[in-house]
Amino acid sequence: FDVQVHDGVLQILTAGAGTRHRMPEGVEYLHCVQAAVDDNGLRYQVLDRDGAIREWLTWPWELPASASWQPWDETPALPAADDGAGLVHRVIAWRFSGQTASSARGEPQALLCGWDSDDGLAPLWIGLRGREQRLCVLLSPEPGRSPHLWLGPTLPPDAALDIQVALHTGMGPGGILWRWDDRAPWSSLHGATAWGAERLPWPRTWAIGHGQHGVESAPFRGRELAVTACVRTLRLWD
Repeated sequence: FDVQVHDGVLQILTAGAGTRHRMPEGVEYLHCVQAAVDDNGLRYQVLDRDGAIREWLTWPWELPASASWQPWDETPALPAADDGAGLVHRVIAWRFSGQTASSARGEPQALLCGWDSDDGLAPLWIGLRGREQRLCVLLSPEPGRSPHLWLGPTLPPDAALDIQVALHTGMGPGGILWRWDDRAPWSSLHGATAWGAERLPWPRTWAIGHGQHGVESAPFRGRELAVTACVRTLRLWD
């Protein structure tokens, strides 16, 4: 089972031969999907063989206008992790604004980085990579394991920076999303993994414009970087 969003259109994939073979443990499972479409959009829930709800989503989900989002400081209050029953999802959306670098040499540029310990990789890194200044999101939920990378659009040099990135814990790998502004549709970033933000331990320490090892760690090469954010809790029975 998988869900992605492209230009605001939700795409759902469900497949299987009805056997346990060739399904990665802990990721895929025998299931059925119940879905409903009405004037409010689309809702679905995914049931396993025991009838338990394993995944669910309501689309579209709404956020307040980004002009009302709050500044994201270096020690923000974050929501608790999911309740374990899978009936609660979190959406955290950030708006990054400023000016991109006039030229890029290809080194990583952090927009936002969150971590708990200086040992190992930061669980969450959002920034730009490469000479083309491509938006990237790195998730490293398990210490000692390689990070997983999602790729977004490229940003022109010496231009106004205004882009939004969201993490949705109920959409698996398709829940790493971006859009240009409030009027633009959401799209999933491109990744090659079977999980998403649902595995992310929410960091307690944050840095804006650089990585976890100080101001010289993957510094943002542009100017006037500002970060605001919106946090929402979504419940199945709302």
